[in-house]
Amino acid sequence: FFFQAEDGIRDKLVTGVQTCALPIFRRADLLADGKGPPHRRIRVCVPDTLLQTGGAEWFSAQLAGRANPEMFEFVFVCYRRELRGVGDYIESAGHRIVSAVELYGSGFTFQSWIKEGLRWMLKAAAPDIVLFTSQYLYRQVLASGPLEYRTVVRISNWDGAETAAIDFSGVDRIIACSEEQFRSLAASQPGRTVFVRTGVDADRFRPATLSERVAARKTLGLPESGGVILYCGRLGDPLKRLDRFQEIVRRVARQRPGVAFLVAGYFESHRNSGEAEFQRFCEENRIV
Repeated sequence: FFFQAEDGIRDKLVTGVQTCALPIFRRADLLADGKGPPHRRIRVCVPDTLLQTGGAEWFSAQLAGRANPEMFEFVFVCYRRELRGVGDYIESAGHRIVSAVELYGSGFTFQSWIKEGLRWMLKAAAPDIVLFTSQYLYRQVLASGPLEYRTVVRISNWDGAETAAIDFSGVDRIIACSEEQFRSLAASQPGRTVFVRTGVDADRFRPATLSERVAARKTLGLPESGGVILYCGRLGDPLKRLDRFQEIVRRVARQRPGVAFLVAGYFESHRNSGEAEFQRFCEENRIV
C-alpha cells in the first residue's frame, strides 16, 4: 500500500508542502492473524502528544485525510488534544481521536502517558499498524520496552548521532525524508529503511507578486522596504535552539540594522517555560 500526504496546510495558508508515500504491508499479511474478517479495514494508530499544528502532526493528518476510507481507518491516540491543533481536521475526515487526559483525568501526567498510558490505549485500539511520525516520540516510548505491533517510524528533524542511538530493531519500516537520512539509516538498518523525497507543490509555492508582497508587509506591520528574515516553526528548547536564533538576531542587527525579523511559531503548552522570556526578547528587538 502507498499513502500520500501533504504537510503544511495551516487553515487556508500554506506554509510548507511535503509529499510522502508510505510503503507498508500486503493486506493479506496484515489480516492473516485471524482476528477479523478479510474485508475489514486496516487500522492505523498514530501516537501523538498534543495534535498541535507542527509538521509531524500535519503530516499524519493529511495522510489520514487522503487515505482510502474503504481500506484504512485511523485512530489518533494522544496525551492531550490542543484546542487550536489539527483535531478538527482529523475528525472532519471521519477519523477518531482518543485523549489520555479525557480518559484518565486532568491529573494524568505526560510521563505517565509515555510510560504506560499509551500502551493501554494501543491495547484497547488493537491496531494493525502503529505509525510514529517522529522518531523522538518513538524513542521516549521505547524506553519503557518494545511495542508488540507492526511499527512504522518517520524521521523528522535530523540529528545523525542521536538517531543512530535509537534501537530500531522492533520497527518494520523507517521512513527517511532526505538523502542524508537515507544514507545513514540504510547502512545501519538495511532492508527496513525507505527513502521518500520531500516534494513541493509548485502551484502553491511561487514567487509573490509585488502587490502581494506590499499587502503582506502592511498586514503584518513590517517596514515597507528592506529585508525580512522569517522563522517559521515550533518554539522551545532544546530542540529548536532559541539561544541560537537570539544570537542570530543580535548579530544581524549589528551588521544589517535595516533587516526585520518575523516569527510565526508557538510554544507547546506542556513545555513552555521559556515563553515569557522569548516574548520579552521579541519586544525588545522589535520582532513581529
